Amino acid sequence: MAQCHRCSFKQTQSIVPHSRWPAIGEGRYVGQSAGASEYGHVRIRMSPSPPGSGLLFKNEITGGTIPKEFLPAIEQGLREAARRGIDGGFLVEDIQIDLVDGSYHDVDSSTKAFRIAAAMAFRDAVDNAGFISDAFGDDHASSVREPRRPLPAPRDSAVALPEPDDALDSDRDS
Repeated sequence: MAQCHRCSFKQTQSIVPHSRWPAIGEGRYVGQSAGASEYGHVRIRMSPSPPGSGLLFKNEITGGTIPKEFLPAIEQGLREAARRGIDGGFLVEDIQIDLVDGSYHDVDSSTKAFRIAAAMAFRDAVDNAGFISDAFGDDHASSVREPRRPLPAPRDSAVALPEPDDALDSDRDS
């Protein structure tokens, strides 16, 4: 929960029944760094996890589609993407991400390429899930949270607003 100098507040991006769960995301990074090509391809499935569980990562790939040496970089890319949040600064807290597929290149694949591809897959899955904003912050099962903008302070009822000057109105009548 974010802290303000005056109060605590939060806003959530809710997982609601009409969101599309589980959401599939795919990220493919093809780049070049210092003359060398880089390649990483990740496909994930994202779904809500129980409140307070944080980001749960599970490798469901069988058959070595992606070598095990790149799995820590994929998990790191997903965690970084969740920590950065999604559009509007919404932070992702409780989410299950399953690594379901991907590909690599014997020469061009690197940990950097897989970290970037994982972050791209995360963004794609969030877009495909169709998160709905919960401006009241009352959905405790939400996976995405952001600080809420503080509401304006209520007017003090002890302060009287000036009434129209009756003397000015009576001058106009004469």
